[in-house]
This record gives sequence, C-alpha cells and structure tokens, in this order.
Amino acid sequence: MISAFWLIVVSIALAQEDTGGIYDDVAPVDEEDAARVGDEPDVERIVGRETPSMEVLILGERRAEVAREEVENQLAAAGYEDGVRRGDKVIYRHPVHWKPRVVIYDEGFMVLRRQPPRVRAPAIGDSPTNDIPIAKWWPCLIIPTLCVQAGGLVVSPARFERQKEMVVEATEEPMRTWTDAISDESLAERLGGEIPALLQSIWYDGFDPRSGQALPSFDARRAAILEFWMSRADNRYGDAVREVVELFMAYEVQTSPYPYSEDEIRQANERRTCNRTLSLPPPEQTL
Repeated sequence: MISAFWLIVVSIALAQEDTGGIYDDVAPVDEEDAARVGDEPDVERIVGRETPSMEVLILGERRAEVAREEVENQLAAAGYEDGVRRGDKVIYRHPVHWKPRVVIYDEGFMVLRRQPPRVRAPAIGDSPTNDIPIAKWWPCLIIPTLCVQAGGLVVSPARFERQKEMVVEATEEPMRTWTDAISDESLAERLGGEIPALLQSIWYDGFDPRSGQALPSFDARRAAILEFWMSRADNRYGDAVREVVELFMAYEVQTSPYPYSEDEIRQANERRTCNRTLSLPPPEQTL
C-alpha cells in the first residue's frame, strides 16, 4: 500500500514540475493578517487524485480468511464440531462435554469457557431404539440424570486448565497469523483512505477532524501534521503511518509556500519518542 502511495505522490510531483506546481498562481499572503481578518490564504486543493490500489487490501483480506480457516482446521483436528455463529462470534463445542468451549470473535481473539450442561438422549449399547427419535428418550423418564451431561461444570480445575492449554497450543500459530492479517488489513485501509483524508483536511481545509479544531494559519496546520507524525506508536505499524505522513509532508507541504523550516524539523527530532528520524527535503529540492 505504501509503495502504491509512493508511486502516486511521485507522479503528482512530476505533474507539478510540468505544470509549475499548484501554488504558482497563489500570491504571497501574510499569515498573521489573514488570521486576523478571518480569511484563509488561497490554497488550491489538488483534485482528481487517484486512490491507492486496492490489490494489497484484497490480498490482506484473503490472507485473513486463510488464517481463520486454519484455526478452524486445527479445532476440527482436535475433535471440535462445526462452529455456530452468534452475532460477532463463532462458538465451537467438543463432543466430550468436559472439554472447553471455544469462542472466536471476529475481532481476532479467542475465549475458552466451560461447556454448559447438555441434555442429550443417551446411547445404550446397540439398542435399536438409539435410532428412533422418540423411543431413544425413554430412559430419561426413568433416570432423568442419565440425559444430563454436566461435565463442563464438575470437571476439576487442573484438568480443565490442561485442556485449555492443549487448545491454545494447537491454535497458537494460526491465531497469531490471523490477528496479524487483521491488523495489516486494518492498517491498509487507514493508509489508503483515512490517513490521507485526515492530512488533506488539516492542510487544505484548515480543520482537524480528530479534535474538531479550526486551523486558520499554516503554522498551526504544520504543527498539527507534525504532532500526528510524532504521536504514532513506536512499532512497524506506527512507522508505516509515519511514512505516509512524511510523503505528504514532502510532496504537499514542502512544495507549498509554507514548508517546514530546518528549525521545525530539528526540534521535532529532538522531541520525538520513536526511533524513526524525520527527514524532509529542503523546499528548493521539491519545488
């Protein structure tokens, strides 16, 4: 997704070189005067920009589906029956009633619980009544407890914990793959849509959707984008977001009449809490 976004912004940059840039017709504006009279500097928004390719997102969705299927395969190999969907979760039960019930949520996590008591017709040897729907229940009239399976409630804690460990061990690898795929899918959606829209709203509209705050001056807009860059998590997901923000800074902010100064970049690197260093080209190299 980031590579696709890179190609898009590079193509935009080349187009700007051919046409002279989107700010060439904008007369210099005193930001303080503009903020004082309530007028925003006239900055043209780029229109007609293509959205990043959805190929990565589709592949991510397929990867999540395959990983989810592998979790189900591991449960089936452990003897679990087909799952039953209940809203945003799927419940898997084992024929052995004292084994844990597995609940898998669509968000990508698993919960193990004791199975509730079951009421089932008992199978009595090779009795011909086992296959007769009504007749197979007759022992319950004589011994009602014969039809109640309460193993999930009476199994010892130690035995139940061991059964839970066995389920976790069997599904640990596919569950990790599945949750990673869900995270990547969500990140791809943010990188391709939510984050670029947020940055454009801040820079072109002078409005921060996160706080609902108006940003009349370009100093405030640069600060808001920089704060967003600095506040991301210090991991691969946060770095992926920061890379998209850096591309926006380089090809939108630095090519404008109001780019980041060397002092702003230096101060940001001094205050950052992540390992990634902010490095932007000087304005004259991007115009």
